[in-house]
Amino acid sequence: MKMSSQWSKIKASWRGLKKIRRLPELDDLQMQNRLLKTEIDRLRASLEELKRHAETEWDLALDGPGAGTFDDFYYAFEEKFRGSRELVKSRLAIYLPYVERTLGLNAPLGFLDIGCGRGEWLELLKENNVAGRGIDLNQRMIDETQARGLESERVDALAFLRKMPDESLSGISGFHIIEHLPFAALMTVLAEARRTLAPGGVLILETPNPENFIVGSCNFYVDPTHRRPILPVALGFMLSQAGFKEHECLQVSLPDYLGGTDGVPASGVLRSLAEHMTVGQDYAMIAFKPQAG
Repeated sequence: MKMSSQWSKIKASWRGLKKIRRLPELDDLQMQNRLLKTEIDRLRASLEELKRHAETEWDLALDGPGAGTFDDFYYAFEEKFRGSRELVKSRLAIYLPYVERTLGLNAPLGFLDIGCGRGEWLELLKENNVAGRGIDLNQRMIDETQARGLESERVDALAFLRKMPDESLSGISGFHIIEHLPFAALMTVLAEARRTLAPGGVLILETPNPENFIVGSCNFYVDPTHRRPILPVALGFMLSQAGFKEHECLQVSLPDYLGGTDGVPASGVLRSLAEHMTVGQDYAMIAFKPQAG
């Protein structure tokens, strides 16, 4: 008898729920939800159209040797401010010993260079019999690397990394890339690097060094696409949070002015100033993915 009473209450509650589902107010809410979704889709399409128009306006506005697209502009910008291919290639050679430590890893997809630019690093890898590929969003850069017989592709870094299998890469590099990325995108790149690197694989990130007074106060801002400088201690912390517990900071592009710190007092304001003037104009964080186990 008690069971029958409980069952009657359940059926009565169910009938009440069915009535609620048929309330006109809910039908109105569902209609409003559909209209809202349609409006959101329309706004997204409008934003894409505005983006295309903005790119067209950019194309029409440029004039002179760099006329054309943003890709053309930035290619010309790199040619003027980055330095010659020969100079950049000679500077990047310091990273080859770190790559040698990854030889023999079980990493079927080899080395990935994010933001490969004109392909100096890819060329070095090829000359040292290291399989490498590059990705970049600048079509002019991709055209040049491919013309040199280097493997490269125009694709977004995060989209590319997310398609990579776990532990499939022996190394990942990004030279003067991270200062262009929003913080959330940078942390996601680090996480994806940790996932896609084989145990023992290397991550090499080079960026302008804001601890150098000239760079931090002036030279960093020459590039209008730079977001913000990243201090070595901050990048080291980000790497630790992404799972790269051990990393090395390498000072590179040492300035050749002021004669170093010779003759400067061993301590005090002058010493601190001299150190910040003569520290590397760039630095690199080099991290190896921990070995399994």
